[in-house]
Amino acid sequence: MRSYHIFRSWALETLTVALAIVLIASISGVLAFYNGKPVPNWGNNLNLNALLALLSTILRALLVIIAAQIISQRKWDWYSAKEPRPLADLQQFDYGSRGAYGAMLLVPTVLSKDHITLTAALVLLTSFLVGPCVQQASGIAPCSLPSSNISASLPFAHWVPGGGIDFPETSIPQPEIIAAIISSVVSPNGIENQVNMTCPTGNCTFGDLISGRSQDKTFNDDNRTAHSTVGMCNICTDVASLVTQAGIPTSENPWLKSLTLPNGFNLSIDSRNSSVAMMRPTPDLTWMTRLLTDSAREASRWAYVNATLLTSVSIPITASVCSLYPCMRTYTSIIKDNQLHEEETQSEIMRIDSASRSAYLDENNTAHFNFGGDLEIFNAHSNNESGYASIKAPCQVGERTFHMEDQLPEGIKTTNLSLLDFGKEKPTSINITWPNQCIYRQDAKFVKAIATVMNADIFDGYCDDFRICMKNGVSHGENYDSYMSNVGVGSILRSLASNETTHKTVTKIFDSIAHAMTNRFRFQYGSTAPAGTTAELSISDLVQGTAWETKVCVSMRTEWLLLPIGLTFVTFILSMWTIITNWQHRHSIPIWKESILPILFYGQDIAPRDAKALPILPSDKDTSGDQVEGLMEASTMAAASRKIMVTFRFDGEKTHAMDDQVMSSTVSLLDQDSTPLSRQNSRVSSMVEF
Repeated sequence: MRSYHIFRSWALETLTVALAIVLIASISGVLAFYNGKPVPNWGNNLNLNALLALLSTILRALLVIIAAQIISQRKWDWYSAKEPRPLADLQQFDYGSRGAYGAMLLVPTVLSKDHITLTAALVLLTSFLVGPCVQQASGIAPCSLPSSNISASLPFAHWVPGGGIDFPETSIPQPEIIAAIISSVVSPNGIENQVNMTCPTGNCTFGDLISGRSQDKTFNDDNRTAHSTVGMCNICTDVASLVTQAGIPTSENPWLKSLTLPNGFNLSIDSRNSSVAMMRPTPDLTWMTRLLTDSAREASRWAYVNATLLTSVSIPITASVCSLYPCMRTYTSIIKDNQLHEEETQSEIMRIDSASRSAYLDENNTAHFNFGGDLEIFNAHSNNESGYASIKAPCQVGERTFHMEDQLPEGIKTTNLSLLDFGKEKPTSINITWPNQCIYRQDAKFVKAIATVMNADIFDGYCDDFRICMKNGVSHGENYDSYMSNVGVGSILRSLASNETTHKTVTKIFDSIAHAMTNRFRFQYGSTAPAGTTAELSISDLVQGTAWETKVCVSMRTEWLLLPIGLTFVTFILSMWTIITNWQHRHSIPIWKESILPILFYGQDIAPRDAKALPILPSDKDTSGDQVEGLMEASTMAAASRKIMVTFRFDGEKTHAMDDQVMSSTVSLLDQDSTPLSRQNSRVSSMVEF
């Protein structure tokens, strides 16, 4: 039994399908490769859009070729059905394989009758969308890329005050520190209290000084890294539950009221002009009893100020104790649109470093130090020598990260510390040796100078019902030599002398003051060396970062590639289905596709319902009478047709001269074809009249 060459007949289409798959993969790959990257510069003769347009045009042409060949082959299967089909359908299939318009006309013919042809026609019909979809898949969007020649930096402080800063040996407050405190209290969010960052592009990220994690390759809000600095922290405790109220308002004196705290803090209201808000430094917080937590106890011991605040106008009454104390603060930072965004991740209370003092531990691990005074009342106001310190752990030194339990190698500069822990009822000592660059310090005299200003002139005063604020002990109309206290007290209490004041409001105000002072430490007072040295602000005082430049980048919009990918996939399935179907009928149906020669060679095999409609006599023999086995393939018919000379005689063009050159009757092309095929040496060409 004869077997037709199925795979050889579809070899070109198979290669075309493979090329189409390669093209759609190339288009997707190019877009994916440049997604989020700057638009490539390939010179004046080629750009990315031109390349995509070229590839999409070729892709569409390949899809059209495959769909057209499938439709062409399906027309022979259309007429191989047992049920006769209109001869006009042959023309419809021919139109359908030639373009989108013909494919549209073919759809009603094959609808619900031939799903393969219908799908191929739809592929051909929608193939013109390939180009626009590929172009839409390639968008542009602004993107941020790291700059190779622009640097960014953010200040932080290891020592406060640091090297290069002229700070006297005494703890007398200097004008600069007084001005910094007043500014932080009056305008904590003012521009003068903002960190002086270096970010020329407006978008910057910074290396992680804690974990050593490298910066991300993209700029986004999650690309934040951590760094630490000497700072000022705040802790506030709500003590409203400890307030006792005395006095009953009367019709003659509706303002009569007396509010008292266990420490003797008293706010008495006996007239309309009496105080409605009062604030006073309270170094000893033991009166807070159960409200004094371990963290609050340790923070208050070395606090710049422990301020007790009480207001009578709010309902319920607001009573708070806030401590501003030396600490180490850790932030995650990012600069976005020229704005510094920082989020505090943790803070550590700075403890007094007693390594330079003689000390011993008893059997209960209790530290005993030679402070020359009562340890129980020893605080920031009486400490003139022992500085405050905090360590950062884990610690990043070069390429290595050290943890508390690690053994430090030789060659790393370290310092021995003995840190006093006052968080418990009995103070203990923590002895540790740690790398210098992971130790944060604040000078004792500097802390005392700040404490002096805050206790004497900032957090000590009252406000009346008219929001006139004065220092405690000064009455209205009384001459007062300095009004600096009024400025500090007024800035804090004036906003709290209202019926909307809550403990949360108080905490927010003190937090803003601590944040402003921390910024001052970072850009004004911080350094890597202690005060009194000649060290200048060096590169080690800055968190080095990356500046991100905004450029025009390629934006891959995947949803627009779904149609080209889908058409390619459907075309692949159609071609495979057609080849497999033809393989199953390889012994009976040849591959003729778009060829029209089968109509001429095998016109006698067309079987009309009306025999008179198409009077062609069937013939399965050649001119020599030999039996022809099976049907010829398209290539065989093409070879045979080259040796058959024909002419078409229109009625108006018939002449006697032509009658002498052609046969007197119509001859079957199959009979004419068989002669040159069976007699290869014959040089006689047949003339066939139509």
